[in-house]
Amino acid sequence: MRHHRTWILLAALPFLGVLAVLATDRLLMPMYTRQGSESILPDLGGMDSSAARELLLQKGFRVRFEKGRADFSGERPAGTILEQFPPAGSRTKSGRRVYLRPSLGEIRVDVPDLLGLTRREAAVLLADLGLAEDSLALSWRFDSLQGRGTVLEQEPGAGESLSRGETVGFVLSLGPEPDRVRVPSLLGLDLEAVERRLKEHGLALGRVDFEVHPDRPPGVRVQLPVANQQVPPGDSVDVRVNRGGSEG
Repeated sequence: MRHHRTWILLAALPFLGVLAVLATDRLLMPMYTRQGSESILPDLGGMDSSAARELLLQKGFRVRFEKGRADFSGERPAGTILEQFPPAGSRTKSGRRVYLRPSLGEIRVDVPDLLGLTRREAAVLLADLGLAEDSLALSWRFDSLQGRGTVLEQEPGAGESLSRGETVGFVLSLGPEPDRVRVPSLLGLDLEAVERRLKEHGLALGRVDFEVHPDRPPGVRVQLPVANQQVPPGDSVDVRVNRGGSEG
């Protein structure tokens, strides 16, 4: 009888082994790896930090807050979520840590007095405050009191409040107005660069003609007056521009 039970037990061992493997695969491993408990991360952007943390904890995630950062767009008030990782929509296992970066809000600074500074000095001072030069608003003017390249006017003015990342425009001095100015070379430049260079020499852009020659480089091909010719301040320079094969 004892031998019979032993034989039955030996015969059942493979079956018991299969059961053990199935139990491990279906029960223990999912508990260890948390399979079957994945969640899709919600979009927490703009949500109050406390509410975002509570929501993640309810879903079984761990939460870690990173150092806050200013919101240059002004769309995320201080204390709301600015960034999250993993990003919204990610399918993530419960128990994973989610990193949240809160907004410090829109940081504003007072515009400094830039009058009399060189362009470089003004740009460095603005950068230290998180502001920038508005190159599109840059213009030049002859002035007998201020040296060439120094700031004559600024917009916004000193003391006005700006958000970090915003820009300040300059009017720069060309120095005392001379009787004649030298025409710079414009060959190969696009129109934006042409206007900028002419302003820097106290001149203006005159007539613009276009041509299309795919076999030639784009940019200015002809200018009148030619480079290095002496002309009165404020005179205009005509150019012919090759569009390099583009009809648009």
